[in-house]
Amino acid sequence: MDMFDKIDIRTTDQRLAEIEAKLDAIMAHLGIGAGGALAGAGAPVDAAPVAYSATDPRGMPEVMALVRQDKLIQAIKAYRETTRVGLREAKEAVDEVAREERGGGSRWGR
Repeated sequence: MDMFDKIDIRTTDQRLAEIEAKLDAIMAHLGIGAGGALAGAGAPVDAAPVAYSATDPRGMPEVMALVRQDKLIQAIKAYRETTRVGLREAKEAVDEVAREERGGGSRWGR
């Protein structure tokens, strides 16, 4: 395997992670759980769709569940696995949504 094969694989993995993040956001918006069942039957059908970027933790139900459980280290790890970003970028993204969830406070004291 030469250098170009490695670059191709990394690019493919990154694109796949972006597609998975978008699919997770769509499923969360529609209220569809991992098993395909509707999570909230009373959810409004005509609600305006929420647009998340492929690297926005708000569109990643697994990451957001960990943030809400105050498991930020696990949330950062899940975010990194999905997006393939570095530790600093992952921590900043997760910290931002954690602050929003807490109404401006941070577990890390910053």
